Amino acid sequence: MRFFIIEIAKGLIINDYAVFRHQNLPAKGKLPVNIAGLFPCQSGISTPKVRLSYQPPRNAGMNEDTLRKIAGVVKEGMDNQAFPGCQILVAKNGIVVYNQSFGYFDYEKTHAVQNSGVYDLASVTKATATLSAVMKLVDLNKIRLNEPLSKYIRELKHTGKAHLTIEDALYHETGLPAFLPFYKEVDTSKNIENQVIEIIANTPLKNQHRYLYSDLNFVLLKKLVETVSGKSLDQFTEQEFFAGLGAYSTTFLPLRKIKATTIAPTEYNEWRNRLLIGEVHDETAAVLGGVSGNAGLFSNANDLAKLLQLYLNDGSYGGKEYVSPKTARLFTQTQSPHSRRGLGFDKPDKIKETGSTSRQAPASTYGHTGFTGTCFWIDPDNQLIYIFLSNRVYPSRSHAQLMERNIRPRIHDIIYQSIEK
Repeated sequence: MRFFIIEIAKGLIINDYAVFRHQNLPAKGKLPVNIAGLFPCQSGISTPKVRLSYQPPRNAGMNEDTLRKIAGVVKEGMDNQAFPGCQILVAKNGIVVYNQSFGYFDYEKTHAVQNSGVYDLASVTKATATLSAVMKLVDLNKIRLNEPLSKYIRELKHTGKAHLTIEDALYHETGLPAFLPFYKEVDTSKNIENQVIEIIANTPLKNQHRYLYSDLNFVLLKKLVETVSGKSLDQFTEQEFFAGLGAYSTTFLPLRKIKATTIAPTEYNEWRNRLLIGEVHDETAAVLGGVSGNAGLFSNANDLAKLLQLYLNDGSYGGKEYVSPKTARLFTQTQSPHSRRGLGFDKPDKIKETGSTSRQAPASTYGHTGFTGTCFWIDPDNQLIYIFLSNRVYPSRSHAQLMERNIRPRIHDIIYQSIEK
């Protein structure tokens, strides 16, 4: 009899897990009584949320009235032409509590922003596509962070850069300059990527092991990913992450599968002599054909949130492990001994009075910003995700009101104020 009771108890627990996993809900079943002396009262299983769900803010312990104040900050931004429109998503405890679109793609108001609209993420690419790819290769034991980049990028050998490590590039501590005008230097009749790598290899270094943010670090990391994986960065990230996540709009070269009418325009670009819609805004990424480690990824907020929840879930989403918890924690919890930067992620600036995050964001927060007017921040202490997507560079990159009015951190402030104590 005791045997049958034990088997029934096991079956109840396993069935509870299977049912909740199938429905993409957390399983939190606990036994209300002692069973056969082996299963004490309140024993059972507790699993993390499998996928993002969409529920009222109160279900995540947030105040809906406070979150409504976000609209006022957004209106101020649009009224002062900080951006023509935007998407904002907030998720807490695996629950999307706020997913709103505001304004238009352009100041002519020809296309209202919808939640399905797609934005050029700019440098957010670094901490999403490129970083997830590097995570995967580390997880597969194909690379190690303390290895020199020159082991995989032969052009760096015999240049004074042979010692630069993968970790140096992720921390932005290689000493490479912030930017180089490749679009003015390459010969389009020859292999462009080879030329770009050669130019970087021959560029003098500045202060090494000191923080200097540089797009060139992530151009090199793209080359690393492609050399080791044998696939292009866009193919590798699509196969290893975005397809499985169901993140349809999170993609390089979006015009291959997304209508131009659903993509926010960025700048009227003088170099290319046209308004950019679905073409990457960043010049380096454009020279490299739209796929680069520093920029080139497009997405809407809803699809981007799936990858960010994967980070927050220590590498898993939808019941699938994309990278191991050990690897995920290594990347999301490590900080440089020389700066505020994490491994590929930015972190809150606790020195400056104004920064990219709320002053209430804990030191454990990690994320990234993008030149086109984008950002995301993940707070593991509060299980919080904040995404802001805009095209503040439309129709010209001279628009600086988004930063001058601190729109993104002020919205972040409201999000923290909405958390009920």
